[in-house]
Amino acid sequence: MVFINFWRSWMLPSEAELGSIQKLYDHYKDRVEFYIITNEDREPVEKFMQKKGFTFPVTYSIVGNPMPVDGSNPPQSYLLDREGNIVVQKEGVADWDNDGLKVIIDKLLVK
Repeated sequence: MVFINFWRSWMLPSEAELGSIQKLYDHYKDRVEFYIITNEDREPVEKFMQKKGFTFPVTYSIVGNPMPVDGSNPPQSYLLDREGNIVVQKEGVADWDNDGLKVIIDKLLVK
């Protein structure tokens, strides 16, 4: 199972969303693959992550490389099942640390 989020450190909506992603990551990091993707330069992102205390892994996209999901208008997030099907798709800011999503993830993990 894979959780994908596209974000930019300079976008206030992304910053607000990342706190809930951190909590989701802390809860599922050993059972779900997390791809928290930005197209920014590494140095400012690493400073931002350290300042905010975020520990989830960051993936740096390469501009021009095709992606299987659309990340052109962050924040944008996806939850994919083990077969690669999109189970949850959200454009804009979301609270990812919620019981409804955890029920979905837990059901997918036992399949």
